[in-house]
Amino acid sequence: MRFFRWMYCRTFQIGLRIALPFLPYCVPRIDRWFPSSQACSVCGYKNLEIKDLGMREWDCPNCKSHHDRDVNAAINIRAEGMRIVMA
Repeated sequence: MRFFRWMYCRTFQIGLRIALPFLPYCVPRIDRWFPSSQACSVCGYKNLEIKDLGMREWDCPNCKSHHDRDVNAAINIRAEGMRIVMA
């Protein structure tokens, strides 16, 4: 099952590389090890206690904002992509 998931992801990546030169889009590559779920999307504080995948929600000790792990990661990934594109 893991192989098929990898193959689907790989096929999607290859399809993007083929199609993007013909489309008016830019899709930046973000580092695989970018700490998207560990960083607070509000203040940027990097919480190293969030490495446990079972922890779905957390509060930032710096700015006291409450985060859902997946939503926070999505916000951070978008911000990193925008940073790469604007650089």
